[in-house]
Amino acid sequence: GDKPILQIILESLRNSGFKRIVLNIRYLGHIIEDYFQDGSAFNLDIKYIHEPKPLGTAGGLGLIPEELRPDSPFLIINGDLLTTLNFEAFREFHIAAKYDFTLCGRPYEVQVPFGYPVINGDLVTEFREKPSFIHLVNSGIYCVAPDLIDEVPSREYFDMPDLIRKAIERKRRVGVFPLREKFHEIGRQESYEDAEEFYQNHFCQKDVQNEK
Repeated sequence: GDKPILQIILESLRNSGFKRIVLNIRYLGHIIEDYFQDGSAFNLDIKYIHEPKPLGTAGGLGLIPEELRPDSPFLIINGDLLTTLNFEAFREFHIAAKYDFTLCGRPYEVQVPFGYPVINGDLVTEFREKPSFIHLVNSGIYCVAPDLIDEVPSREYFDMPDLIRKAIERKRRVGVFPLREKFHEIGRQESYEDAEEFYQNHFCQKDVQNEK
């Protein structure tokens, strides 16, 4: 459309009541910083951390200075997705369930291209032809207790699955929020091209309704 993907994400957060944003930037980060600046033009308060080298999907958390650290559950969102999720409702779910770490899980269907015997021991009790299974997969949207930042090593490569595993090992409460809203990930050229249609269908129409 007529907006950067990141702007669409930030405006969705703002519309859900979020004002304080920390952007983790690296490659061509100066372009992002020049565009959003301090966020005031978007009714947001935006601060930046600069990742010196690729640190994984969670490593940037270890760079957050003390003065920018949240004092309540906060959201972490990948920058390559579009969703109609109400982010505030997601955070409220996290708080109400008393989780320390909540990830958004979206349904993903996998079809087995072969016949599948259901067995009990070595006895076949049922036979399914090319069955489909639906699993909840990670969407790249999280709500996290602020003290979990301390589990992220400073300036070391660290992915979000590493943080999830660490939280589980520490006996912290890790939950999942089933994402039923529209979602589109933009990680490949083909999905980027499809994102234009997704944006027109699920964001532009909402803007028109709001104007009315």
